[in-house]
This record gives sequence, structure tokens and C-alpha cells, in this order.
Amino acid sequence: MSVSEDLVVLILSTSSEQYDSFKLAQRKTWVKDMRAKGIKCFFYHGGESHNFIDDDTIYLNSPDDLGGTSKKLKSALSTVLDYYPETKLVYRTNLSTYIDVNKFINAVNSIKSVEKIYCGSGSGNIFNLFFEKIYFHIIKAQGFLTKINLDGKLTSFLFVNFNSFIRRLLLKLNKSNNFSFCSGSGLFIGRDEITSIIQDIKYDKLIDDVMIRLVIDRNPDFFIDRFDFTSKFKPIHISEYEDRLDNNLFQYRMKTQNRNIDAQLLYAIDCKFIRKKLVTKINS
Repeated sequence: MSVSEDLVVLILSTSSEQYDSFKLAQRKTWVKDMRAKGIKCFFYHGGESHNFIDDDTIYLNSPDDLGGTSKKLKSALSTVLDYYPETKLVYRTNLSTYIDVNKFINAVNSIKSVEKIYCGSGSGNIFNLFFEKIYFHIIKAQGFLTKINLDGKLTSFLFVNFNSFIRRLLLKLNKSNNFSFCSGSGLFIGRDEITSIIQDIKYDKLIDDVMIRLVIDRNPDFFIDRFDFTSKFKPIHISEYEDRLDNNLFQYRMKTQNRNIDAQLLYAIDCKFIRKKLVTKINS
């Protein structure tokens, strides 16, 4: 497979200026490196009058809010195939992600049967489907609190922490099940699966990573490693980090409770030396 001809990278984005710092950080780091190697890499967002691609962005006539992620992804995939019908593999990620491009290419080249693949980072489970049922009510509540002029920082704090609480609760309740799916922060979908996703309409109201799993109707072929920078992350031993690099760890996700810090981390870890110092124990 040719990464410059057969692969497209999609970054879930938004027209909201609130996330411009993330887009700028990615454009100046790993997105620039991707495009320098000939890999087609696009941000995509909704709220436009029609679907088109201009430079590094796909503009879509679809919802641009959290409730429209499935419709937005499907429109993006359809637009990609209109412009690049030779596409065999799509990697979908988001604005909180940093990618080590060389490790990413190694990982792509190791994938067999790319046109049928479904794999990615992290995992969800059957209880996330219950979470999806209440998720949009939480979003509506957040919008209401904003409208009545409740402090924006307080609203975001309440939303993030309640979101986190519900997910932790459901994971504890989930002792065993045979349903899992890839996190939308980073997943690969092959051409055969893309066609099915575009054609299906049953799960449009769900978050796109859940929608993808339900349309494909099978668990991921395998999971891919990811390093998370959270507010409580703990550095790992250098030997563990080196082992993970040897196995093509390429994705780093910024998920602290301070989005300004997250945006700055995207810049910082573009330096391999700084990345290693942040990830590993000081005395390892």
C-alpha cells in the first residue's frame, strides 16, 4: 500500500474559534510533517452550504455540533471518495492528538488487508451505549447553563467531571462483555467498511465511534497503543516507553482539564527530547 496514494487522515474539527489554537498547533507540527511526506491530511467541520475541499480542510454541509459527529464523518468520507476515489484506508483522529509520523507510517505498513480493517486506540464497551442515550441530554444542559449566563469555566468544569463520573461508573459496572469498539481519538477504517458506513442511516444520532462499531457489526480487529497526557498521568519507566516505541506507539492524546495546556503540549512534544522527558520517569 502507498501511504501517499491510498491513505487519508481525517481530523475531527469545528468552525468554532475556541479550538483554533489546537488546529494551529497541529498544522505547525505533525500535520505539516504528514503533508511533507505526501500523505493527504484534512481537518473537517460542518456548517457550510455544500461539501468541498480547500487546502487542508474539508468543508461540509452537515451539523457542526457534538450531536452531529456521525453525519459529519459520513459526509467527510463521502467527500474524500469523491475527490480521491483511489482511497483504501482512512485514519480518523481529533484535535487533541499528536502523531509521531514515522511511527504512524510504520504502523500503517504493518496492517494487512487494509481495505477490510477496523482497528484503533482505546476501547469502549456495551455500557457506553447507555451513556450515549444520556450524553446529548448532558450537552443540552450545558447549553442551557451557558444561556442563563452561568460562568463558562464553571459550566465546563461541571460538564467534564460529570462526563468522567458517568464513564467511570459504567466501566465499574461492566464486569464482562463481548462488545468493544475503538475510541474516536484514533481509528483506522478500510474502504469496504467506509462504504458500509456511508450507506447506513440507522445510527446517525450516536457519537461516530459508536456508530462505526454498530455499522461494521464486529469488534475491532486489534487495538493500537496510545499515550494519554491527563491531569493525573504518571510517567513510565524508560524501558517500557522504548518497548512501546518499538511496537510503533505513534499517538499521544492531550486530555488534561486545562485546554490551554493541551494546546501547548501539542507544540512541546513535537520535540523528541521533551516528549521523552515528559513521558518517562526522571530517574529511570
